Amino acid sequence: MSDQESTVYSSFFSMGFSLGLVCIVLFIALVQKNLNLALPAGGILIIGVGTRLWSRLSLYRLEVSVDLSTDRLFPGELLSLSVKLENRKLLPVFTGLELHSPALLADEKQLPLNGETRLLSFEKSRRIWHVTARKRGVAPLGEIRIASGDLLGLHRRIKTVTDSREIIVYPRRGEFQPLNIPFQEFFGINASKGPVEDPAWYAGTRDYSGNRPARNIHWKASARLGKLQEKLYEPTSHRKVLLVLDLSGFSLLEDTEEIEHLITSVGTLAYVLMETGASFGLVTNAALAGESEGVLPIGRGPEHLGRLLEILARIDYREVISILPLLKVLDHGDLGLVYCAAGKSQAIAENLSDILPRRRRILFIFSRLTEHPAMTPSSSTGLVEPAFWMGFPAYRAGEVVHAE
Repeated sequence: MSDQESTVYSSFFSMGFSLGLVCIVLFIALVQKNLNLALPAGGILIIGVGTRLWSRLSLYRLEVSVDLSTDRLFPGELLSLSVKLENRKLLPVFTGLELHSPALLADEKQLPLNGETRLLSFEKSRRIWHVTARKRGVAPLGEIRIASGDLLGLHRRIKTVTDSREIIVYPRRGEFQPLNIPFQEFFGINASKGPVEDPAWYAGTRDYSGNRPARNIHWKASARLGKLQEKLYEPTSHRKVLLVLDLSGFSLLEDTEEIEHLITSVGTLAYVLMETGASFGLVTNAALAGESEGVLPIGRGPEHLGRLLEILARIDYREVISILPLLKVLDHGDLGLVYCAAGKSQAIAENLSDILPRRRRILFIFSRLTEHPAMTPSSSTGLVEPAFWMGFPAYRAGEVVHAE
């Protein structure tokens, strides 16, 4: 955190100018031995100097710290913001707090978050706000303004504390719909494993089961997640799925609702892949907040899912880049492909032209699929029937995932 101080005056005249006038009046009164004028002038001078000194010392040794209940959450979840103030001096102070939290945490009508408190000598105080995550995104915690001054309110000093910690709101998890496709082909199978695992095929982590040697514990992942995690190793025949999120067909400023639904669909599919034991990765050509990259290598486990959801949370609407260079990740191993985009286009066909002869497991998920009007499951199978494009099944995003 970084901070800076500033002084606010509530008078038209500067305090130095006003006190100078009082000193002149006091001097004249003393020369003329006019006690009726000297006593009020002296009292005003004492109050002016005293309150100014009090104001200058009000922020001295006033410690500020911010605690978060979590820095990663989903839309609709509650976040507790706790600001702790500690007055580490003999002088009591009266303080006002103003927290400029990011708009993705609270409605604009609720911002900024305000509060007031008084601190006696060497006293501590804590102010807690509970806010609800409103939408997907990543933003720094923001600025905290602490205003303090003398007891009469003649002088006020403001200290601004900037907290650069990021709050990450993941995309919503939707409801996955049963599809009339070979599900295991697209979303992974659990291949049989040999009696000896090959550590060269590290795939991710999962909760420690207790029936494997302690050397398989991933201590760094355990520390991050707060519970024991064990390493996962996979055979070469294990299914791997690459999720591709292509935003090049959208108008970034006008199609925000469709983009958010497609992002929700990708996140929900990642949940399904993790729960079925498949390995998965992500490629997106969207601009990301921060210094993150839009490529997540193939892996599996809850920690890997968290990294994928963070990439989705960082997507913003600044620009998109060509996705073709990013698809080079397809050259590594036999990958199933789930291509999520705005709709069918010649650009997508050209991007996939080099890999189509070598890839048989491809599923398209489009925001717009006008020639596929049916949104209800087939009466005979109870599964949502696909359309086909380039010989591969295609669905609308609303058919695959129902946003909650």
